[in-house]
Amino acid sequence: MLVFYLKNVGHWYSKPAATNIRLWVNFNPKFELIEMKYGSNLEKIDIEPKHGVGNSRYFRAEGIHLFHKEPGECLCVAVKAPREPGIYEMWISAHADQGDCGVHKFKLKVVEDKRGK
Repeated sequence: MLVFYLKNVGHWYSKPAATNIRLWVNFNPKFELIEMKYGSNLEKIDIEPKHGVGNSRYFRAEGIHLFHKEPGECLCVAVKAPREPGIYEMWISAHADQGDCGVHKFKLKVVEDKRGK
């Protein structure tokens, strides 16, 4: 399970709300996407992975509202890692009604499972 924490940190010059945030949580196609939960109480679920850019697989979250100085929200993604050890990229593209929130890239290190050998 991968857990991401979403928080509105604002800018040095202003602290606007980020409303109706949409996220595209993209994984290398070698990952098996199982489910994604999000929302203030993890009450929203996506269990239907879609095909994305660069042959990626992704989940989509929508309707997230983040306000400055309020606690953030968690985004929990259950995936099955590939059998081949290595470093794999994943990325989250984000957009709010107020504009682009960027593309956030992460590297996931998959190690050999030596249990049971």
